[in-house]
Amino acid sequence: MVDHAINSSRLIERETINGVASSIEQRISAKRSNTNSCYSPEPKRLSIMTTHDYSVKNIGEIPSNYMCPYCKLIFHEPCQLNCGHRICKSCINFTNNEITCLTCCEVSSKENIRSDRGFYLDMQKQSISCSICTWIGSLAFYRKHIDQNHNYRESIVTTTNVYTKQSDQSNRSKLVNNIEARQEIISDIFSSSCSIFLPQNSSMINDQHCIRLSQIQEMIRSLSNQLNILINDQQSSHNVIRDSHTLLQTHARNFSSLKVSSETNIGLANALKINYDLLAQELWSIKRIVDDPIPTSYCGRYIWKITNVQERIGIY
Repeated sequence: MVDHAINSSRLIERETINGVASSIEQRISAKRSNTNSCYSPEPKRLSIMTTHDYSVKNIGEIPSNYMCPYCKLIFHEPCQLNCGHRICKSCINFTNNEITCLTCCEVSSKENIRSDRGFYLDMQKQSISCSICTWIGSLAFYRKHIDQNHNYRESIVTTTNVYTKQSDQSNRSKLVNNIEARQEIISDIFSSSCSIFLPQNSSMINDQHCIRLSQIQEMIRSLSNQLNILINDQQSSHNVIRDSHTLLQTHARNFSSLKVSSETNIGLANALKINYDLLAQELWSIKRIVDDPIPTSYCGRYIWKITNVQERIGIY
């Protein structure tokens, strides 16, 4: 596999290698920044504690306009954005003093965000079922109920925060060391790959490029010759087809002329036949007139002409 890669005629562009190196460096920098942000000394709350302690049992019965689109819980100190939609005060996370609404994607500046006290007062009438016990009441008394009956949850959160902070501090150095070790391994692998797949001598690259270029030129010449042969064959076939088409048209015209001449000769033959029949009848009439001359009688007598009288009366 390596020998094939070394002897391959395809060249790897320097720009591609530089791009790969830059991509690896960016990934390592991103990992460092994510590590620093994930393992910051600020205490963290685990998922057992919901935002603002406003996790309720009858979440499906709460109107959607009372639900924060960011934390998906009941609004806690609702604030109104420039577009009219609302957000919890603790869910506000500015980017360059601006925040984008999740509902309509409109950008609101920090100065245009204001507390919605009237909406907050309307929410206090909403019926709430405690997520821990069977208590049911209005939202206005839910926080008081949590503080009086389920205050132990705060101690659990405090203990969890201390444990998380100590665990973060103990594990941060180990993870950073592991990332640095992986960095060195990736760097070694990248250097080895470059040494394997890229020839070190620039003259070797030029020679291989020239050889490949000459092969491509030879291939182009061969294809050009074959194309010229095909073009000549096509031209010859076209000439043959054109001559055949011309000859066919000539034969078609001759056939039409012969057909017309033949029809004309047939008409003349029929006319000659009719004339011949008429002449034959006239000749027969003339022959009768010559052979049997019958004089016309004007005195009331009719003279019979009897031929071969001697033979008829027996006189020899």
